[in-house]
Amino acid sequence: VSDYVILFKDLSEDVYEVSKTGYILRIAIETLHQVEGTGNYELMLDAMKKMNTLIPAAEKAIIPEAIKFSINYKDDKIIYTMGSGTAWSAAQQQQICILMEMQWIHSAVIHTGEFFHGPFEITDKNVPFILLMNDGRTRAMDSRALTFLERFDAKTTVIDAKDFGLGSLLPGVAE
Repeated sequence: VSDYVILFKDLSEDVYEVSKTGYILRIAIETLHQVEGTGNYELMLDAMKKMNTLIPAAEKAIIPEAIKFSINYKDDKIIYTMGSGTAWSAAQQQQICILMEMQWIHSAVIHTGEFFHGPFEITDKNVPFILLMNDGRTRAMDSRALTFLERFDAKTTVIDAKDFGLGSLLPGVAE
């Protein structure tokens, strides 16, 4: 029924470039190149190849933290997910698909730039948060939110892009 078909594989079966998110990013990169000619086309393609090794390494590295998270958060009835910039979509997906749909845990996603416009009022040691810290231009907002969460001893898990080598994708391209 369609003119073009893209077959993708699960990341457990193959590399990032042929996964669903890999293809979506590649289409975005190609569209930017064809329409706007950003000048970063080759750098972005190189970064895509690097994701083939960065993602499996990150998945392996996060396992101890994931086990700790599952133990510490298993009884929580609500978990807030926070992020901004390049981590914003992942924060939304975490909240909607993982926590609400798959785990049946009440959740809300909070943009760290909006955190101090109301949501900060619910912060205390019994309120669980997941903060996805990006490695781009909005990192300062993420850091400001984290400082506040720590000040009030909130139950917080931080997943920081810097810990997984995303900055190594070359300046200006990682974001």
